[in-house]
Amino acid sequence: MRIKEFIIRTNKDFENLKDVKKNLYIFDAVLIIIYTERIEEDSLISLLKKDEIWKSQDYKSKVAKINFLVSRSVLNLSLKYISGKEVDDLIILRNKFNKPYFENKKGIKFNISHTDGCIVIAFSKKDVGVDVEKINVKFNYYDILKSCFDEEEIKRVGSNHKSFFKYWTAKEAYLKYEGVGLLRNLKEIRIEYINNVKAEIKDKKRNKSKELLVLKFDSKYTGFICLGR
Repeated sequence: MRIKEFIIRTNKDFENLKDVKKNLYIFDAVLIIIYTERIEEDSLISLLKKDEIWKSQDYKSKVAKINFLVSRSVLNLSLKYISGKEVDDLIILRNKFNKPYFENKKGIKFNISHTDGCIVIAFSKKDVGVDVEKINVKFNYYDILKSCFDEEEIKRVGSNHKSFFKYWTAKEAYLKYEGVGLLRNLKEIRIEYINNVKAEIKDKKRNKSKELLVLKFDSKYTGFICLGR
């Protein structure tokens, strides 16, 4: 699996998105990782549609608002370069499971995930799912373990927050790749193997296996990408 990464830390880095299109013909996927701490909100307005600007004003949470503004801005600009259309002419649709997609003759697909301080957007000609989470050591995950993992997985997660978020993001990236998100029971998906490079998942309901790759972030984040063949 060959992946091209673009790292965005400031608004100036948006200039590099013009290279997304050509890399989609070279690599299996293009991954854009955005750290939002130093992104200036005011300069994003020109990359948004009017309805997106209005929608951003409804967010009460500062984190949710900046995630929406930045993810839509980067998505719009990337799709503009990929399709040759202006931002106002871009139409994002959703499937019956609410997964967004962009109708285009080139067959380009995308997926988005965000958490406090970090956003990931993946583009590919193959089906793709990504997930990222900030490793929150104050999060009490013990109450949800039995609803998400089997006994062997619970034993491997233990009391390690980083392990929990690795297992969680691997399962969610796979389900987003499938196009259903968390509408399925997480216990139907079993993690057979996981390390700092990849994870192997067994979908018990559909009787198939899938390999995912670990995404490389700043140390306080963890996540995975799942890509079709």
